[in-house]
Amino acid sequence: NNVTVQRWHEEEPEETTLGFPVIRPPHPLERVKETMKITKSSRADYPWIQDFKQHYDILIIGGGLVGSFIAYEFANRMEVKNGMKIGVVEMDPTYRRSLSTTSPLGLRMQHSLPENVEMSLYGADFIRNAGRKLAIPFDEVSDDDYFNIPNIKFQPHGHLTLAREDQMQDLMDSHEVQRMSGVQSAMLTPKQIEMRFPWLNTQDIAGACLGLESEGWFDSWNLLQAVKLKNIHQGVDYIHGEMIYCKKHSLDAVAKTSLSMGTYEDGSHVKLGRNFEAHVLLPDSQQVYPLHFSTCIMAGGGYTGDMGRMAGIGEGYGVLGVEIPVERKRGYVYNVHCKTGPGLNCPLTMDPTGVFLRREGHMGDYLVGKLPDGQDIPVNMHGDVDPDYWEQEILPTLQGRVDRFASPTVMGSHAVDYDFNYYDGSPIIGMHPYISNMLMACGFNGLGAQMAPAVGRALMELFFDDGYCTIDLSRFAFDRILNGIAVKEKSCQMFSRA
Repeated sequence: NNVTVQRWHEEEPEETTLGFPVIRPPHPLERVKETMKITKSSRADYPWIQDFKQHYDILIIGGGLVGSFIAYEFANRMEVKNGMKIGVVEMDPTYRRSLSTTSPLGLRMQHSLPENVEMSLYGADFIRNAGRKLAIPFDEVSDDDYFNIPNIKFQPHGHLTLAREDQMQDLMDSHEVQRMSGVQSAMLTPKQIEMRFPWLNTQDIAGACLGLESEGWFDSWNLLQAVKLKNIHQGVDYIHGEMIYCKKHSLDAVAKTSLSMGTYEDGSHVKLGRNFEAHVLLPDSQQVYPLHFSTCIMAGGGYTGDMGRMAGIGEGYGVLGVEIPVERKRGYVYNVHCKTGPGLNCPLTMDPTGVFLRREGHMGDYLVGKLPDGQDIPVNMHGDVDPDYWEQEILPTLQGRVDRFASPTVMGSHAVDYDFNYYDGSPIIGMHPYISNMLMACGFNGLGAQMAPAVGRALMELFFDDGYCTIDLSRFAFDRILNGIAVKEKSCQMFSRA
């Protein structure tokens, strides 16, 4: 600290973060000795040398689709070979529980905010051209040989949103916004629904909206791996670790203000500072590696609120006491087999209760789940969903809506942690107004996969051009939360997600 004087005969105290030792550069003499060794030391004996760098111009926390597309757009605008250093920190490189790979919501245009509609349209356009944009050429000079042409496996079967009488006005207002943005969708009456989808029960349904173009679902795992390989080919570093703390510089120019970033153990306030170093916990060594950065972008899905608190957002006083209102809301998706199901004539169907149905393949397999509504879902001792939840909550609604699911068989289930914005249900995109080198991209309510290309382009424009040049996402800035202005997405409210 700045008070205790270090005596020459005293050993330097060990620096730790949350109890884990921090890796710092060794003494210059030790580095000279390591350089002269014929057989280099292992990482356990010499942990300072890793596969990644110690400083990054752009450090992205979260390596899912949103974080990877941000890195993709930055690397396209300013190539890494020209000096730009870009790093992506991801705590789970298998993406087993990542929202990018577990979300079943696919590609959807049916939003009430024009910004969401425009971002989804750009995402659909990117997916159409993913084979060209994300292909990686051979090292040899060649015009048509590629070894990585991604196959996104887009299934353009649309989304069908069912609505009761009290939800019809919001559905029609949203449809008008979509129509003005160029979305191809149609409003259906109950009779039209029965004629087009005879397997649906429309007893309490007042109408529906059906997507006719650019809607469906795709293989998000293939898309994620394709953009990740493209980034690595362009020089982006992917770092396996978990950020557990942000170190800060004191700013003398603003240190006398009433703003603070938290409290010390003795109760005194931490003065306003600038984050400059992310402490990343390396999983293999259980040591903390400090990564210096100029700009940090938080794209950790439902974990972004916790990341903000590490950076002093939500832990301080004044405006810094306002946290990032994004949290995880857990839902469960069931793999169901039913030979008598709807078959090929089955769009991704949203029930007014929040239960959804999606066909998976051509052999009678379906994904069935329910969007989180704020109520606790019962789990067993292993953390898996309780079987009674399927029997008591999901199956009665499913059978009441689809007569052909008389005897479905549950083949398995998996958890989905939606990144839920509990303030107004809309994304948070842009920089923090007081900590300007910390940017956010979160709160997509499970739809981040389809909006990721547009979000990456928007943050690239905000960083390089000091403003949005294509889609104006100013309404999604963090400032609206400080000003108490809610920008609500009606499609989230219809299904009790906001």
